[in-house]
Amino acid sequence: MKKSICIVEDDAGIRDIIGYILEDDSYNVQLCSSAKEFNAIISVSVPDVVVFDIMLPDGNGIELCKEMKDRGNTSSVPVLLMSAHSRPDEAMESGCADAFISKPFDIDYFKDKVTSYLAG
Repeated sequence: MKKSICIVEDDAGIRDIIGYILEDDSYNVQLCSSAKEFNAIISVSVPDVVVFDIMLPDGNGIELCKEMKDRGNTSSVPVLLMSAHSRPDEAMESGCADAFISKPFDIDYFKDKVTSYLAG
């Protein structure tokens, strides 16, 4: 069975390229542009990994991460935060995420980081 990844990123260009690259690696990828879209998806199915942009038009990736980690059915799902604006240590402490990726990022680094959490 294919592993699933949910990408929550409001920038369509970044979201689409990440989705394309991960789908090309044979993952099931769910793409969301907002917190609202993510909440609709997470209520139906739980992905194997979630990647949140911190700054979203209708929410905050750190808050979404906290909410996920507080729910029983999603508390063990690895979460990666990404941002061009936040400091990694600040985001990691406040968001209880498993990893942080600074934008701009090397796509191979991004792919390696995400897939390392799918290996387990």
